Amino acid sequence: MSSKVSDAGPASLDDATRARVLDLLDQQRRRISGLAERVAAGRRALETSTVVPAWRSPARYQFDLRLADLHQRLDRCSTALRAAQSECDRARSVLLAGPQRP
Repeated sequence: MSSKVSDAGPASLDDATRARVLDLLDQQRRRISGLAERVAAGRRALETSTVVPAWRSPARYQFDLRLADLHQRLDRCSTALRAAQSECDRARSVLLAGPQRP
């Protein structure tokens, strides 16, 4: 489910639909939080396993390059998860604000 909710959309939702959408957003938020925790654990594990010896074999050098690439990917994943969490929060706020009456 996309968490994007247009600013005009919530005005047309009945209470049951609004409650269902809020429930789905809460479920999505919990899944995102779980993923963010796993990504953070992976990043911590990478940070503790990174050793920079004075001399590295070619195989170790290639391995370290792969670890650095993985670390960058996990950083990007963390950023994307924070953005998704913010979007869920924004959508939830829009729904909780209720219909905007002129």
